[in-house]
Amino acid sequence: MQYVFVLHDWDSNAMPCRTFKNRKINEIATSYSRIVNKLTSSSLKPKFNILGNEFSKPLTEYMNSQIITYQFVPPHL
Repeated sequence: MQYVFVLHDWDSNAMPCRTFKNRKINEIATSYSRIVNKLTSSSLKPKFNILGNEFSKPLTEYMNSQIITYQFVPPHL
């Protein structure tokens, strides 16, 4: 089974996508970093993200290293 990571950039209305093989955090973090690199190379560096609660430490560590702020969706939504 394949999964699709979709990111929406509000300012440009771009929606870059990337497929990945499984839901392991390393796959998700790799997909996210590649999308961020693609956006950054187009002068669209992300500044803020809203994440689902299942995202974990490797992804948030990457965001911290890139100076991207984030917020988790409240659990009841």
